Amino acid sequence: GPGYDWPAGYDKNGNLFVECSYASPCSNPSLAELSGGTWHLLNLDTPINFPGAVQLMGATLGVADQAGGPDGMTLDYTKVSGSSAHDVKKVSFGTASCYAGWASSWGSLSKNPDGLQKKKIDKIATPNSNCGDDVSIWDAQNGGAPITSLNPPGVFSPAGVTFTK
Repeated sequence: GPGYDWPAGYDKNGNLFVECSYASPCSNPSLAELSGGTWHLLNLDTPINFPGAVQLMGATLGVADQAGGPDGMTLDYTKVSGSSAHDVKKVSFGTASCYAGWASSWGSLSKNPDGLQKKKIDKIATPNSNCGDDVSIWDAQNGGAPITSLNPPGVFSPAGVTFTK
């Protein structure tokens, strides 16, 4: 891939995206797309300070920035068109002192599934590997502090979260 990569994600059309940084050709934090077997850096209209994962979030890509807000993690709901990527909405998870643990993956919770996609993502479940053994549940629209947490027995420093049908 293009430089030092973070966990990649697909969009609803099966295109692969990754945040990258620190090595040529991705010397600055960027969003890249794999197209036709070649990586292309996208023109993202919002800066990435510290890359994280990219995941599908309904009709948009979730692009994590581990240092996107004044107090930590942000999640950018991003639409891609050609070689451009537009930040539709930025949600700040600023009260999370251990924000870096969930930049690797998150699971989306919704009451209104639409096939494999979600009409509206209500909550996000995230691992808390840097400061605990829990999975935090957040408000996906407003961020802020975790709403609640799950403590799976026998799990130490969780690093990823996903949901199945």
